[in-house]
Amino acid sequence: MFDIECKAYLKLCESLDTPVSLSCALLAKYGEWDQLVEKSTDPMHYDKASDFADDYLATSVLRKNHRVPTSFNRKKNAYEKFYDSERVCAETNTRIRGFVDGAISVPPEISHVIERARDIIWQILGPLTRSKLAYAESNMRFGPGATTSVSGRDVTPSRKFTSSLHVTPRLYPYWPSLLPRMWRTAITDIKLQCASKVTCVPKDAKTDRIIAIEPHLNIYCQLGIGALVRKQLKSFGVNLDDQTRNQKLAQQALAAGLATIDLSSASDTVSRELVWLLLPLEWACLLDLPRTEYALVEGQELRLEKFSSMGNGYTFELESLIFFSLAMAATGGRGGVNAYGDDIILPAAHAPVLIDALNFLGFSVNTRKTFLAGRFYESCGMDFFDGQNVRPFFWKGQRDERAMVIYSLANSVRRYAHMRLGQLGCDVRFLPTWLYLITRLSDKDRRVRIPEGFGDGGLVSNFDEATPSKTRHGMEGYTVPAYVSVPSLRRAEPLGLLVAKMVDARRREDGINPLTTEHLPVRTVRSVLKSLQRLPSRASLGVEPQRGYQRYCKKPVLFPHWPSLGGWY
Repeated sequence: MFDIECKAYLKLCESLDTPVSLSCALLAKYGEWDQLVEKSTDPMHYDKASDFADDYLATSVLRKNHRVPTSFNRKKNAYEKFYDSERVCAETNTRIRGFVDGAISVPPEISHVIERARDIIWQILGPLTRSKLAYAESNMRFGPGATTSVSGRDVTPSRKFTSSLHVTPRLYPYWPSLLPRMWRTAITDIKLQCASKVTCVPKDAKTDRIIAIEPHLNIYCQLGIGALVRKQLKSFGVNLDDQTRNQKLAQQALAAGLATIDLSSASDTVSRELVWLLLPLEWACLLDLPRTEYALVEGQELRLEKFSSMGNGYTFELESLIFFSLAMAATGGRGGVNAYGDDIILPAAHAPVLIDALNFLGFSVNTRKTFLAGRFYESCGMDFFDGQNVRPFFWKGQRDERAMVIYSLANSVRRYAHMRLGQLGCDVRFLPTWLYLITRLSDKDRRVRIPEGFGDGGLVSNFDEATPSKTRHGMEGYTVPAYVSVPSLRRAEPLGLLVAKMVDARRREDGINPLTTEHLPVRTVRSVLKSLQRLPSRASLGVEPQRGYQRYCKKPVLFPHWPSLGGWY
C-alpha cells in the first residue's frame, strides 16, 4: 500500500506546483524520507492563506505515516522521550517540594497563578460528597483496550469480567466494595499487580507513542473517577465531550486577540507533587487510590515520578482540569479561556505569565504548535490562517483491506478539494491524485459510491455520479450497496457477558447502582434483556464481537439524503 500512497503523493505535490511542494516531490522520488518528514512550513513566511495551505499540505500528508521508511528508530525515540519525561518530573517534584517548604522563592506573578489555580480547582470540584462518590462508582467501567489481565484476542467484554483480577496493593483492600455483586461472587483469582506495563504504539514517521497498560481493577476504577472529574468540569463550562469550543476560539483568535498553546509530552509530565499541590487533599487521595505507582519498562520496574500517564483512565480529565485552572488563574478569570487536554486557549496578553507558570511546574511549551501572535492558530485538530480553515489531511498508513484503504485515501483528497473551494465545488488541481487513487480499485469496487457524511464505505460521490435508487415502500432516502464493518465473533463467557450488560445498564440508569444491591430494579432487567436481544443472532449461543478483528462486506445501505460536493473547477 505504501507504493500507492507514494505515487499518489508525488502526483499531489506536482499538482500543487509550488517550490515547496516540488522539493517535497523530489525528496520522495529519491527516497530522502528523513528530510521529508522533518520538513515543516512556517506560517510567518506567508501572506495568503491559499499559498500557506498548499505548502502546509505538501509537508504534512506523510508526516504521521508510520509506513514511511525513515532511518529513525521509532521505538527507541519513544522510550528515550519517556525517560526524559521521568527526569523532568523528578526535577519538578524536587522544585515543588522546595516551593512548598519555602526553600525556593518564585516571582510573585507565578505564586499568584498557583494560589489562584488552587482556588479555581476547588470551585470546580467542590467537596467530595457521598453523591459524587456514588456517581464515580456508577460510572466505573472497562475501556475498549487491553489490561494486564487481558490482551490480544481476549480483549472482549465477557472475558474482562471473568479473567484474573489484577489490582495494585493500595487498591486491594477496597475490591469487594467496588465490584458489582454478581461479578464479585464469580471472582476466583485475585493477583496483586504492582506495576503497569509500558509499551508503545505507532504515532508518526519519527517516533512511536508510549502508553501504559493498567492493572485490571485499577483501570475500571480510574474511568469512573475520570467520569466524575469530567462531570464537574462540564458544570463549570468546560465540556470535554465536545471540541468545537476550542476550534471556534482558534478560528476567532486573530480577531479576538487570543493565543493557542500546545505542550510537549503534557500527560507524561504531570508530576506527583503537582497534583498534591493543586488539588484539594481529599480529591488528591481519591485519584491516588487507583493510581499505579510503578511501571514495568523494558523489563525493569520503575517507581514513576509522574502522577499518571497515557493509559490511565483519568489522565485526560486531570490534565484538562489543571491546564484550564492555570489558564483561568493567569487571566484573572476573564473570558476567552478554554482547555481540552493540553490544547489551551487564552487572551494573548496573559500568555507569557501562563507560560512562566507552566515552565515552573514542569511543563514544556511546544513552540512548533504554539501561536501567541500572527495569522495562524490551531487547536483540537483545526488549523486556521486569517480565520480560514487550512487543515491538511494525513495519510497515516492505516492497516486494512486494500479497497477500504484506497477509499479512505481518495475520499480524503476529495473532501479537502471541496474544502479548498469553499464548499462550492472541488479544486480541480486535486483531480489527478483522486483519479489515480480510484483507478487502483477493481471495477467492482469503483462502482461503490456513497454520499458525503457517511464514512468511507465507498467512494464519496455526487448524486449524478452514483445514480442511486430511490428507496421503495414510501421511505425517504436512497439505497445503494456499500461496505460495512462486520466484527469477528468469538465464543463469550456467559456469566461475563451478562455482567457486562448489567454494568452497561447501570451506567444508563442515571446513577442507580443495582448490581450492589440484592434485588435488581425491573426496568434494569428489562433493559438488559432488550440489549441482549439486539446482539447478533449468534450471541444467543454465547458469541461476542472481538475488538480489532473485523472484515468488510457489501450490503444495501439506506442513506437519508445525498449532499452534493459540486463539480471539479
